[in-house]
Amino acid sequence: MRPVLLVTNHVPPERAGAFAALARRLPLELAIFGGRSIHATAGVADPGVPHRRVRQRDVLALAASRRYGAVVCGTAGRAALPAAALGARAARVPFVLWSALWAHPRTPAHLLAGAPLLETLYRTADAVVAYGPHVAAFARARGARNVHVAPQAVDGAFWGAVANEAMNQSTPVIATDEVGAVAGGLVRHERNGLVVAAGDPGPLAAALRRLHDEPALRARLGANARRDVAPYTFDAWAAGFAAALRSIR
Repeated sequence: MRPVLLVTNHVPPERAGAFAALARRLPLELAIFGGRSIHATAGVADPGVPHRRVRQRDVLALAASRRYGAVVCGTAGRAALPAAALGARAARVPFVLWSALWAHPRTPAHLLAGAPLLETLYRTADAVVAYGPHVAAFARARGARNVHVAPQAVDGAFWGAVANEAMNQSTPVIATDEVGAVAGGLVRHERNGLVVAAGDPGPLAAALRRLHDEPALRARLGANARRDVAPYTFDAWAAGFAAALRSIR
């Protein structure tokens, strides 16, 4: 079986385990074209799976090389995404779009170039992998035909993403209604955290006072948070990705 080429801008520490879990299920090679994330998290030097460091302009030739059975690419990188899609088509192998978007950015550059490209890829990708149901619904609404969910996962013993980290430690989360963990259904109001309107300091202050003043509420929300985040594992992420790749082979 030819390996799957997964093009990504970097491998943060909290995602290395997910890639390792996927590599245990199928042959995998990472093509890493960046070094730091938008959150300034340094990428790990060795992700622990077969990988190569590339420039974005190298992705087209690599994806078109016919060494891979499928090509996967996320939405980061101005040149890497179209290059990966074009390379997969040139090699006549499936292309998988890995998306974390549940709304398009509104910057001028994205409106002029990024949004039209993504709208095309939603319709033409052989599969779309989304990190939550909200992202999956957004992709389907734009014509994606074969959508799979690989949940945003972290090492439950070591935490990782901010909301998951807190919930793994039985700590309730206060989040706004514009946060992905809320849109995706992980953080739920009065179940495992408190959800407030974005941009309004009044409800945020009230939520902070509630958690400070009500220890029973903190304990209940925190206990539910730990239970609710438990399924968000590396293996669950890998299973979602593997299902998407099986569906196109």
